[in-house]
Amino acid sequence: MLENPQTLINIGNNSINDFLENSERLPDAIYIPFLNRYNNLNELLLSLNWFDREIIILVSDENETTQIDTTKNYKVSFVNCSKFEVTGKIKKLRTFKTVSFHHDIDDWDLPIKRNFALLHAIQNGFDSILLIDDDIDGITKRIINKGMIALESNNISGCLVEGFPDTSVIGHIEQKYGEPYYPFLSGNFLFINPNKTDGFFPLIYNEDWLFMIPSINQKKISAVDMIFQKSYDPFDDICRIKLQEFGEVIAEGLFELISQQKFEDRYSEKFWNEYLNYRKSYVEELLQQADKKYVPFIKESLTTSEKIKANNCIDFIKNWEEDILTFKKIKNNEG
Repeated sequence: MLENPQTLINIGNNSINDFLENSERLPDAIYIPFLNRYNNLNELLLSLNWFDREIIILVSDENETTQIDTTKNYKVSFVNCSKFEVTGKIKKLRTFKTVSFHHDIDDWDLPIKRNFALLHAIQNGFDSILLIDDDIDGITKRIINKGMIALESNNISGCLVEGFPDTSVIGHIEQKYGEPYYPFLSGNFLFINPNKTDGFFPLIYNEDWLFMIPSINQKKISAVDMIFQKSYDPFDDICRIKLQEFGEVIAEGLFELISQQKFEDRYSEKFWNEYLNYRKSYVEELLQQADKKYVPFIKESLTTSEKIKANNCIDFIKNWEEDILTFKKIKNNEG
């Protein structure tokens, strides 16, 4: 099975360095989805005090803005996505409406905010945006410049996450037992041309990987540098497993098909049965070597994955692909 997802994208670009010395390219706007992490956001804004274009913070409630310090920034605005008609259209997408075991998500609205950023950017005539989560560190002018240069020949560019692993609960447990970890691009730091991308962010864990898949298949995606993510305790809430398991299966399974050049098998019941059996046996092996602290998390993963059947995967993929077409109509103001 696919160990290193980096093989699916362009890593680095020597030609970028030729442009760096005499060039400064900035995105038209930076979008930051936000929910309650004030210290993170204030630190991020301070690190961007040199950025002289729009910074748009996507909030869930106007009351969230009172503790946010924007005094050191050039132009910051707050947008409450819930007040826009287009947010209702996002919520009507098939992958948002489906109610089943893999949507134990509560108030998790990150995919809505990321989709809103794409649509808001198009409405405002932005050809390039930088999507950042509030827990990202290490942003420099040089990194942004490199990402923007790469975006000129790609639909998406970004940085691999270094340091604290940007992975699931099971992924963090894997690291405890020496499994190799290959960082990949994440929605927490992506340069995007919203007019060229065909993807959207479905309501599922690893939604950013699914957003990238059309550009991966078109070979229009590149990683140009490293970025850092603030650490957190991945084991503070066992319910994360319920959110993550189905998204792990779908995203990693689709990446596996892309790596084998067998993406046409994404509707194959045989493939998904085999992949689900592989996932189960792999996690069971992890359980055999796990310390007591991690056993409940691994058992929760197995309990959740036991409910996932091949037809669930195929149905989700069909809904996701139908949503890609619908989202494109929304982007073009046709839906």
